[in-house]
Amino acid sequence: MSLELSIIIPTCRPAIVNDCLSAIYKNTSPTIDYEVIFISPMSLEINAPMKLKFLRDVGESKYRAIQQGVEAAQGNYIWTIADYHLPTYHCVDNLLQRMYLHKNELYITSPRFQTSSYEDNPAIRGEIRPECHIENIWYARCPMIHKEWIAPIGGFMDTYYKHSHGDPDLSFRVLRHKGKVELCPEATVIINEKKNVLQTESDRGEDDDKFNKRWMREGKCVLL
Repeated sequence: MSLELSIIIPTCRPAIVNDCLSAIYKNTSPTIDYEVIFISPMSLEINAPMKLKFLRDVGESKYRAIQQGVEAAQGNYIWTIADYHLPTYHCVDNLLQRMYLHKNELYITSPRFQTSSYEDNPAIRGEIRPECHIENIWYARCPMIHKEWIAPIGGFMDTYYKHSHGDPDLSFRVLRHKGKVELCPEATVIINEKKNVLQTESDRGEDDDKFNKRWMREGKCVLL
């Protein structure tokens, strides 16, 4: 029997991911039948009263780990977040409600992101982060999608990339297939102050080049 939602979280940090799981459990309606799939290269001590699956990370990239999660997912809807993301009250509920309004369409949505109270820059503490745009095209950061649409658009987070650009690439593929990409303003995720950046500059540079090769021509996005 399928579940309503699979939440996919690649991680190698038990303290961080336990904060994330606690936020999901506390802030999600108990009527939603969901599972959490976490993918890690190591065994983790996880404390969470919810349906959990553990997958051993094959170690190639963040997006390969997410793909492992998608392949194991039993949910009708798929949502991926980072281990340092803390969904707030009814974040998951509101994302699903927006998806239900577009259940017969190719559609993805994502939450707003709010800085934690412990961000280094005091000028932005607690503020909603600016929305994500490339060439004035908004893309869904940490998107939710119905599983049936993943194959028709060529996959979820493309393993063509290693650690970045998976979100805008997915949004652009949805738009190329005449789908919709929209923000869910009723859903908010807080950035955990414990996070640190694991991605290297060389990884980002390689992914930048791949994204530009696929989506940019003479400095302009091919969707424009």
